Amino acid sequence: MSELTKALIQFQKDVDKIDKNARANYGKFADLANVLSTVTPALNKNGLALTQTFLDDSLVTKLHHECDDKIHSIPQHVDFDRFNNTQEWGKAVTYQRRFS
Repeated sequence: MSELTKALIQFQKDVDKIDKNARANYGKFADLANVLSTVTPALNKNGLALTQTFLDDSLVTKLHHECDDKIHSIPQHVDFDRFNNTQEWGKAVTYQRRFS
């Protein structure tokens, strides 16, 4: 079993429940700040780090382990041309970050 797999198993044991702390038209959800503040301590404890960067017009989430192993998401496309202002674009990116 790889060191990354062992760290992920321990992370899943250590991470707390993520509370749905925000409200939208369709119901409650966990906002990005809450997701990150909940998972980051357990990630760090297990030698894991999360990065989210853009590759062209897609958001890529990577999970790194201190042994140099990493896994990454399938790029999540963000349709930049669809948004007519920065705020709408920011909402879409935040949603994708939370989703990833």
